[in-house]
Amino acid sequence: MGLKEYRKKRNFKKTKEPAGGKISRKKPIFVIQEHWASHHHFDFRLEAFGVLKSWAVPKGPPTEPGEKRLAVEVEDHPISYAKFHGTIPEGEYGGGEVEIWDNGFWQTSKSIKEQLEKADIAYNNVHLGEVALTKEPTPEQLAVLNKNLTAIGFELLDDKKEKLVEKIKNNIISLIHRNEDGNNKKLSAILEEKLQLDYHYLSNLFSAAEGITIEKYTIRQRIERVKELLSYNELSLSEIADQMEYSSVQHLSQQFKKETGLTPTSFRELKDNLRKPLDKV
Repeated sequence: MGLKEYRKKRNFKKTKEPAGGKISRKKPIFVIQEHWASHHHFDFRLEAFGVLKSWAVPKGPPTEPGEKRLAVEVEDHPISYAKFHGTIPEGEYGGGEVEIWDNGFWQTSKSIKEQLEKADIAYNNVHLGEVALTKEPTPEQLAVLNKNLTAIGFELLDDKKEKLVEKIKNNIISLIHRNEDGNNKKLSAILEEKLQLDYHYLSNLFSAAEGITIEKYTIRQRIERVKELLSYNELSLSEIADQMEYSSVQHLSQQFKKETGLTPTSFRELKDNLRKPLDKV
């Protein structure tokens, strides 16, 4: 991915975030940064391929072994970003406070290699959750590997189409929950550009795998974002409609009631806001 997208989103005359640069270290580093932007979340970053590969973790790091949390891949960051903390000016991308929550060094887990060897699966390389195989494993080998990985808290994604569906979801979540700029493009054009595949193919694949259309999934994610904004009780309904690019408050209200059975005002008055984890939408 490189730093092109990172630099495109930032005005370095206004923000103190680093434009690039490296830091002196002997081992690859990681950093977890707590970020109070339009919504509170954590950013998890790993040094790889000369950059910090980065993921947004909406609900924060797991607190128990084996607990899973949704992580949405975002643009690569410069390695020097690992030392960044402070204020990103209001109006800039990601505006808000950033604090370093944890940092240190990391190395590829030997446990993945051990499980591949136990399943007698030949491989060339294991890196950042991806395995390069020397030959196609048998269904029996995959069953053994999947069982062993599950036991240590990992999940096997062995199907290219399944991975593509996850990429579609991650891109939609990034657009809606991370306020990524789509430059007023249609969702179909954005997905085609990001994934370099025809939207008709992506749409059919997604519907077959998930049982709903991309459009319906997008609506559900938008409604979850609206729920989040309502629960903060900081913006008016008109401001939320504008931020979420609804044509009017009436349009937002109609779609919200259709999905939840409640009006936005009724939802805001609830003590328990009944929000769903993003990976359960």
